[in-house]
This record gives sequence, C-alpha cells and structure tokens, in this order.
Amino acid sequence: MGSTTERVFTSFCAFFVKFFKGSEEMKVNGKMIALEKEQTLYDFLTNQNFDLTTIAVERNGEIVPKTTFKDVWLEDKDKLEIVRFVGGG
Repeated sequence: MGSTTERVFTSFCAFFVKFFKGSEEMKVNGKMIALEKEQTLYDFLTNQNFDLTTIAVERNGEIVPKTTFKDVWLEDKDKLEIVRFVGGG
C-alpha cells in the first residue's frame, strides 16, 4: 500500500486538486447538490431512491426521455427538475 509518507502525499494531492478546482455542484429542484463522482442520470436517480416509473426529468430546460437516462452523464452546473406523477381526485 506504500509508506505513510506516500499515503499522506496522495491524500494531500487529492485535497489540493479538489480545493482549487472547486466542488462540482448541480441544482436539483432548486437545491445545490454536490457531485461526488462522475455518474449517469440513471445512477443518480437510483442512488437517490427515485421511482423511475413515476417521475419525469428536465435537464437544463429539456425533457430527458427515460430511455436515455443511462446515457446522460451529469455535469457540473446542470439544472435538474424532477417531478413525480401522483394520482388524485
């Protein structure tokens, strides 16, 4: 795994890059959300426990077809609007 010095140096470099790059964030339903890693829209939605059968997603002002959720990679500064369909009477 390497020496303690190598591990500390590696951790410092990762922190340094993230600090100066700035945290990547996107807006989801009006709230800023940090992007921890590169991920698809599908991965994000399933990790957030959204029921994909009852939602519609708009990304940067355009509706995203459900068939493309696995092909859409989220980016810094994306704006997502996620709405749920609910029944009522």
